[in-house]
Amino acid sequence: MLHCFFYGTGRSDEGVCIELQIAGYRVLLDCGLRDRPDLRQGLLQAEPPDLVLCSHAHADHVRSLPAFHEAFPLVPIYSSDVTADLIELDPALNSGTIEPLPWRSSQELLPNLTVQLFPAGHLPGAAIILLTDTSGDRPQTFLYTGDLSLANSRLTDGLKLEELRGLSPDVLLIEGTYGTDRLPHRRQLETQLMEKLDRALESGQSVLLPVPVLGLAQEILILLRSHHLFSGRSVNIWVDEAIATVCEQYERLIPSFPSSIQNFARYQALFLDTTIRPWIQRLEQFEQLQSPNDLTPNSLTPNSLTLPSVPQILLIPELDSIEDNWPTWVRSLMQQWSTTDLRSSDWVVFMPHTDSPETETYFLPDHCDGATLPQVIHNLRPQHVIFIHGTEEKLLQLAELDDLNSRYKLHIPSPGSALELPIAPNFSRPALPDVSYEGELVETETEVLLSLPSEIKADPRWKKLSDLGMVSAQWQGNTLVIRGLSQTP
Repeated sequence: MLHCFFYGTGRSDEGVCIELQIAGYRVLLDCGLRDRPDLRQGLLQAEPPDLVLCSHAHADHVRSLPAFHEAFPLVPIYSSDVTADLIELDPALNSGTIEPLPWRSSQELLPNLTVQLFPAGHLPGAAIILLTDTSGDRPQTFLYTGDLSLANSRLTDGLKLEELRGLSPDVLLIEGTYGTDRLPHRRQLETQLMEKLDRALESGQSVLLPVPVLGLAQEILILLRSHHLFSGRSVNIWVDEAIATVCEQYERLIPSFPSSIQNFARYQALFLDTTIRPWIQRLEQFEQLQSPNDLTPNSLTPNSLTLPSVPQILLIPELDSIEDNWPTWVRSLMQQWSTTDLRSSDWVVFMPHTDSPETETYFLPDHCDGATLPQVIHNLRPQHVIFIHGTEEKLLQLAELDDLNSRYKLHIPSPGSALELPIAPNFSRPALPDVSYEGELVETETEVLLSLPSEIKADPRWKKLSDLGMVSAQWQGNTLVIRGLSQTP
């Protein structure tokens, strides 16, 4: 029997924090509670857990770590090495508080309790956590995904599903942020964002881009450095100090990034750079500039310290508040928008995940969607599946899928609830269902390339097709059918 208590499930804005009882120990999975007395005080006033495991460094998974560490300074906290580096950007956590664990290597942190980390995609350092209780006749396993994504982003390779295949955990605790929604490919959405920014600048408008400080801000800056619409372009990009601080930390994590980014970094800085266009600088430098007519990065100035004189891009943290350390013209602009609307003749605001008609929108997904999440579950084939990190509506969409609820015991816990998980010793794993796979077509001058996700190799029929190595394509109405061909006449 495994037992979970859910301080926070990420259903709204309370954050993620789960206590798991396994092998006779109490393990805290993430510590991202907001300052809600009913949840956070319950955690801090309880008996301390035996250890804490952090999946990744986003605030909704780690923001209550400083308060937890202050209350329980002797409780060890573990994560991947990259996550440890990013978490310790918070000055409230002293250097060395987070103990890094290696990838893929099973570590016995306590007698009869082992932990193993696998890269989860989503964010540099993000980990899927496998816990194994070896105290009984049969090991009991619990797999916590944190946030995960199979899609590659600019700074993070997607989850390699083949690494998880065969784990067959008894319990899978998985995020369901997007529910059953099927999303466009990330690269397509990146292109749409760059084209929107390009149109705004060409029309003479500057762009205010509120972004999450960790992760998406760096992804967008890399996009602006490398996309053909902006690479080499004479445009100034200003970043808030909080974003710049994370950028500096990212520069120290280059060996953990995809090879394409490592190659890029050999020749230029990844983010803050005034030697190569587009120029990327700290926002605090804006007020120090003098000449409004010079387009060089070190001399462009706002017009009378109210609005910039030429179109440019400004990245700030998401619009939760107006910061005192922002330049005068930024604070003035934000105060204007807080009482009227989010558009002026000189500026356009690009807001993430919003339907406001007063702004442009952008969306760069970094979680599994309704097409890829069931693939993860089917490849793992657990006894129990627990859905968290999504609205109740999105999680219910997943729980109502026939190919899930007919095979697994599904649970959607609420914050403040407990869950008992009986483990059947002779559980028969359900057969892997037929799954459709979505890929991309790439046209060149001489051929058309079809790219499919590597998860297709899990099907035993793949070996026969791959051994043949030849396919035929035939139209049937508006449908193009791909079939394997024999190499013998």
